[in-house]
Amino acid sequence: MGWTILRPVIFMDNLVPGFPRKILLTMLRDTMKDKPLQWVATKDLGFFAAQAFTTPALETERQWVWLATSSFAQLSQAFEKATGQPAGTTFSLLGKALKHDVSEMGIMVDLFRDDGYKASLPEIRELHPNVTTMETWLRECIRQTHVIGRPSVEGENCS
Repeated sequence: MGWTILRPVIFMDNLVPGFPRKILLTMLRDTMKDKPLQWVATKDLGFFAAQAFTTPALETERQWVWLATSSFAQLSQAFEKATGQPAGTTFSLLGKALKHDVSEMGIMVDLFRDDGYKASLPEIRELHPNVTTMETWLRECIRQTHVIGRPSVEGENCS
């Protein structure tokens, strides 16, 4: 019997609108510098989980990581293309406080910076040609925010 490990990186879905996102992005900007970070949309997680069950002979004894790879500058460009504004950040002190006070978060971000995940994007796209990009995810987030009909208040959109 073969095995599959679904090894997620950082979820795009953690980028929910609001001030906590600004603190997270500040921490990532300051820790990662120009190093790319691999992101995954949870809907893609579902696709690969289904593949593990429905196509067991596809690739057994394999680890799958699926992603959109972005340095902070590329991430900010995706925000700008999708929302008209760069990725919002805040004072570095708040990002440092998050990293220090939530030790698991600090360990995770240091792992991303030091080791990262070495997924092959061409291989991922071969299995799932429509893997979600950051720009696509942001556009969908904007559309969903408008569809549910909530009033737009500061920090309540995807930009």
